[in-house]
Amino acid sequence: MMHSLLQTLSRLRALAAGVFVLSLCALPSAADTAKKSFDLAAGDAAQTLKAYTQQSGVQIVYPVDQVRGVQTQAVKGEFAAREALDAMLTRTGLVAVQDERTGALAVRRDAGPNDQRAAQMETSARPEKPARTNSGAIELEKYEVVGTRINGLANQTIVRTDEAGALAYDVISRVDIERLGVTSLEELFRVVGQASDYGSQSLQGAALNPAFAGGATYQNSEVKLRGFSSLQTTILVNGRRLQRGNLTAGPDLNRIPVAAIDRIEILPSSASAIYGGGAIGGAINIILRRDYTGRDLTVSGGTSTDGGAERYQFTYFEGRTFNGGRTRFSFTVDYQHSGPLYNSDRPYLDNLLARYPANTTATVSGRSAFEQYILQAFNGMPGTILLNSATGTLPIPGVTGARYAAIPANQDGTALTPSSFVAGAGQANLGERYKRSIIYRPEDRYAFTSQLEHEFVKDKLSMYAEAGVTYFRSEISFPMNLSTMSLSATDPLNPFRTNVTPGFVGVPIVVYYDPLDLPDPSLFQERQGARALLGFKGRFNDRWEWSLDGTGEYGRSHSTGINTNQNLNTFVSSTAVGTLTQAQRRALYNPLADHTVYPRGDVMADYLEYRRGYTYYNGLSQVNLRAVGEVFDLPAGPLVISPGAEVIWSKYRTNSTVRVSEAIRAAIPTGIIGPSDSTANQSRRTESAFLETVIPLVGQSWRPLPIDSAELNAALRWENTDDSTAATSPMVALRVAPVKDIAFRVSYAEGFFPPDQSTYESPRINPAAITPFTDPARGNLLYNYVHEEISGGNPTLRPELSTSWNYGVIFTPRVLPGLTLTVDFWDIEKIDAILSPAGPSVILASPESYPGRVIRAAPTATDIANGWLGSVLSIDYRPVNVGFTKTTGVDTKIRYTHEVAPGTKLTALAAVTWTDSFRDQILPVNPIVERAGTTGTTASSPLKWRGNGSVFLEHGRWTGGVTATYIDSYSTSTTTPTVVFPTATSLDGARIPSATLWDLQLSYDIPAGRGKAGWQRWLDSTKWTLSVRNVFNKEPAFRTDVYSPYSRFEDPRQRYVTLAVKKSL
Repeated sequence: MMHSLLQTLSRLRALAAGVFVLSLCALPSAADTAKKSFDLAAGDAAQTLKAYTQQSGVQIVYPVDQVRGVQTQAVKGEFAAREALDAMLTRTGLVAVQDERTGALAVRRDAGPNDQRAAQMETSARPEKPARTNSGAIELEKYEVVGTRINGLANQTIVRTDEAGALAYDVISRVDIERLGVTSLEELFRVVGQASDYGSQSLQGAALNPAFAGGATYQNSEVKLRGFSSLQTTILVNGRRLQRGNLTAGPDLNRIPVAAIDRIEILPSSASAIYGGGAIGGAINIILRRDYTGRDLTVSGGTSTDGGAERYQFTYFEGRTFNGGRTRFSFTVDYQHSGPLYNSDRPYLDNLLARYPANTTATVSGRSAFEQYILQAFNGMPGTILLNSATGTLPIPGVTGARYAAIPANQDGTALTPSSFVAGAGQANLGERYKRSIIYRPEDRYAFTSQLEHEFVKDKLSMYAEAGVTYFRSEISFPMNLSTMSLSATDPLNPFRTNVTPGFVGVPIVVYYDPLDLPDPSLFQERQGARALLGFKGRFNDRWEWSLDGTGEYGRSHSTGINTNQNLNTFVSSTAVGTLTQAQRRALYNPLADHTVYPRGDVMADYLEYRRGYTYYNGLSQVNLRAVGEVFDLPAGPLVISPGAEVIWSKYRTNSTVRVSEAIRAAIPTGIIGPSDSTANQSRRTESAFLETVIPLVGQSWRPLPIDSAELNAALRWENTDDSTAATSPMVALRVAPVKDIAFRVSYAEGFFPPDQSTYESPRINPAAITPFTDPARGNLLYNYVHEEISGGNPTLRPELSTSWNYGVIFTPRVLPGLTLTVDFWDIEKIDAILSPAGPSVILASPESYPGRVIRAAPTATDIANGWLGSVLSIDYRPVNVGFTKTTGVDTKIRYTHEVAPGTKLTALAAVTWTDSFRDQILPVNPIVERAGTTGTTASSPLKWRGNGSVFLEHGRWTGGVTATYIDSYSTSTTTPTVVFPTATSLDGARIPSATLWDLQLSYDIPAGRGKAGWQRWLDSTKWTLSVRNVFNKEPAFRTDVYSPYSRFEDPRQRYVTLAVKKSL
C-alpha cells in the first residue's frame, strides 16, 4: 500500500508542476460571481448578517456594536454573494469592504472618505486595537467573525463547490428548481444534461409488468451521470452518502422533497478523492434548506390537459431561531399524491396499430410487424392463432395466404378444426389488452425532514442534528406482458394438428389470447425510511476547526405481486400428471374457448393462486471526523488543509417468497413456478482517510507573475473495504485567472469502485427458467421453453478504476456585468468495467463476446436442415470485467442577469452538454464500439446533445418566463442498423427524432399588510405560480415498441398544468 501511495504522490507532484507551468502561458478569473439562492428577511443587522453568511458560505468580520440595531433590507432571489450583501446593506449606513490578501469581507459603518480607519479595514479584515475615528466614534475590540470553514450539517469539502471554482461543478439553485416547474427530483434530472439514459426512472417507465414473475423490487428514481450506472453516481444529502435503493440500484431520489432543497451541487467527473469510492461517474450533493426564518405552507395541484396523472401536494416548511440566535431549527412536512396514467389515456398504441396495419409490408426477422407487435399488444378474447414459423401459411381449407386467423366466438374450444377458421382467415380478434397498462405510476409519498443547530460556547462548541422519515406506497394492476401459448404440430389441443382430419399435415401455432375472465396481475409496493444525524463542531483556536458526527439510516422496501397468469400456460401445456391429467386441465381452462361466453375464473381461482413477496432491508451507519485549519501563511494567503477520516457500515438483506395453491401443486407435480423462499445478506465496512488542501499561489497581496490570481486544490483519499481491495484516489485542480474577466481551470482525478457483493457472490442457478428470449441462431424466433440460467455473482471480478480530466474556462466580462459563461471539456476512462448482460437475448445476440456462456444441445436433423444450432440448454449471464469505457464531451453553461429598468430584472440561463464519444470494448477480442447517441444498450449510453435554457423577467410583484428543453435524436434496435445494433429493424427510420419542449411559468406575489379584512387577509403574503410544461402539447416521438410505443426521453403526460400557492404565515 505504501508503495502505491508514494507512486500516487509522485504523480501528483508531477501533475501540479505541469499545470502550474501551463498556467504561465494561460490567458486570464473572474471574481467569484457564482449565483446562490438567498431568502433574507429584513431585520437587525446583528442577526441578518449571520443568516447571510450561512446562506452564502462567505466569512464576514464586523464590529457588533456598530451594526446592532441597524435594519437591513430584505433580499430574496438569486445573487452573487457580494451582490446579495450589497443589496441588504443598501441605505443602511453600512458598507462591505474586502481584504485584498485573504478575500475576507468586513462590514462597517460608512464614515466617509476621511475615515482613516476605513482605509485600514479595506486592507485587513482582522480586528485591531480600539481606535478613535475622525468622527469621534469609538470602535470597540468586540468583533463578530461570522462564517466558518466547517459547516457541520452540510459536511462540505474545503474545495470550492460553486461553478467558478477549480473543479467544474454544476450548481442548481432553489430558484432554478422552482423555475423549471418540477415537483420531484426525478423530473429535475430528466432535464439535466449530464444525466444519461432516461435520466431517472420510477414514476415514468415502460408499460412492462413488474409482476411478470409475481413480484419485483421497489422501483427507484435513479440517476446515472456520464453514462455510468446509478451505483457509480454517489448521491449525498448534506455531504453524507445515501443508502442504496436496493441491491443493484442507487439511492431513490424521490425520497427527498423538492421543497426541502436549498441547492444541488453536481460534480460530473470521477470524484472518489472527495466523496469516496463509487463516484466514478460523479457525485450529486443535495443541500437542504436550514437558514430560513419563517413559516411557509405550499399547496399545489396539477393535471394533464389530455387527462390522467393528476397530482396534488401539500408542503409545510418552518424555520425558527431561539436563544438569541444560538439555536436554529427547521423542518419540512411533505405529502404528494400522483395518479396513474394508462396507455388507454394516450394514442400511442393506436399509433402503433396505424403504423403496422394488417396489410403492412414492414417485417421483423422475416415476420410481419403486424404479427410481431399488434397481435401481442392487442390480444383479444377470443384470441388469434398464428403460424409459428417465419414462412408458410395456415392450411385452412379453401383459403390461401393466411398466416393468422381469428378464433371463432361462442364456442368452448373443444371442437375446432381447420374448417372452423375459414371465416376468420387473415383476420385477428383485437382487444384492449395493453391499453390497461400503466405508463405513469400512481404513488403516495410522505416525508418529514428536520435540522437543528445549537451553539453551546460561542465560536467554540456547537451541536447539529438532522432527522427525517419517509413513507411511499403504490398499488397498480395491469396485464401480464406475455399471454401466448405455443402448440406443436402434434399437440392434441392444436386445431391444425397432424391427422386432425385423416391425412392432415399439422403445423405448429401460437395462440394469442387475453384471459379476461381472470383478474389482471396486481402489485403493491411500499417503502419506509428513517435517517438521523448527530454531530458536534468547534474551534481549537483561531486557525483550526473540527467536526465529528455520526449518521444512521434504515430502509425497508416491500412488494407483493399477485399474478393469476403466472402458471396459466404451464397449467394448460404441461404434460406432467398429478391429480389432473393434461386433458383434464385443458377441460378446466381451454385457451381456444371464448371466455366471454364460457368464463372459468371461478373454477380456476384455486389453481392459479400465485403470490410473490419481496422485502429489502438496508441499513447504513457512518462516522465522519474532519478538521480544517491554516497551516501557515503563504505570500498569496493561508495554506488551508482538511484532514479527516470516515467509517461506513452498510448492511443489506432480501427476503423473497413465492406461494402457490396446494391445488396446482397437486395437479402438476413438476414445472410450476413456486413455492420457494430465498434470503440474501450482504454487509460491508468501509474505512477511509483523506486529506484536502487549498493552496493560494497568486493573489492581490503577492503577484510574482503578471496574472490576477491562481489557486491549487488537491485531495487524496485512501479507502479500504473489509471484503475487497484497498485503493488510493487522488485529485488535483488548478484555477488560474490571468485577468479578472477570465479564468482557466484544469483538474485530474481518479475513481475507484470495488465489486459489489451481489456481483461476486456465489452464482445462482435456475435449472427450470422460462425467461423468453430471441435466438438468432435458430431462425431469430422467440422461445420460452425451460432452460438453465446462471445468474448472481462472479467471484473472479476485479475492482473498476477510472481516471478523469477536465479543462475549462470561466468568463465574467466586466464590460457586461451579470454575465457568467463556463465551458468545460471532460474526459473519463474506466477500466475493468463490470458489465451485467441484460438477460439471455443479449448473450445470444453476441455469443462471441461472451465465450463459454451458452451451452446448446446437439442439433437435430431438422436443425441441421434449417441451418440452425441446437436448442439452448444453459445461459450464463453473470457479470464480467470488460475491457474499458471511455467518454468525452463538453459542458457549456451561461447565466446572465441584468436590471433592464428600475424594479425590472432579466435573468437568462442556458446549459448544454455535448457527448462527443462514449466508447467501450467488451473483451480484447471485440472491436471498440461507439455508443453515444444510442439507447437500449447495457451501458445506459448518453445522448449526443442535451440542453435547456430559460429567460425570466421580474417586474414588481410579477415574475414570468419561458424554458426550452432539447432532447437529441438517437438510434436503437428499431432504427437503421449500426455497429451497436447490427440487426436493427429500420422500422423507425434512421433515428428516433429529436424534440424541443417549451414550458411557461408566471407567478405573482401578494405582499403582507394590505389592510384587508375577512377572507381577503388570507391572500396576504402569498405567492401564486402557474406552470405549464410542454405548452404546445407535443406528443412524444414514436418508437416501435409493443408495450408503450413512444420515446421515453419525453414525458407521456404531455401538456401538464400546475397551480401552486405558497402562503407565508
